[in-house]
Amino acid sequence: MNKIKIIKIFLATLFFQWVHAAQGIEGELNKLNDLIQNNKLEEATASSRELEKLYPGHPNLLFLIGIIETRRENYDKALLIFNDLTVKYPNYPEPYNNMAVIYAE
Repeated sequence: MNKIKIIKIFLATLFFQWVHAAQGIEGELNKLNDLIQNNKLEEATASSRELEKLYPGHPNLLFLIGIIETRRENYDKALLIFNDLTVKYPNYPEPYNNMAVIYAE
């Protein structure tokens, strides 16, 4: 097998792993969101901790963790998370909205 063929196979494998990982996080985030919406905050917290190990720094995951902290009335923690998201992802509007809601209360 020549080097170009090996490189193509390697790149294709990486691509399919990346696509699978991207699809995996979305399904996991949907499950986490369902736990939050059903007010199963203990389960949501445990799930978010496990997901954070797999997908550290993922903005949608961090956002949902901020929602969990808001629901638990841990407003200081939620504000830290939302503020960090606005710094790292300034075009991501949801953290700004959630900070405004917390400040309005």
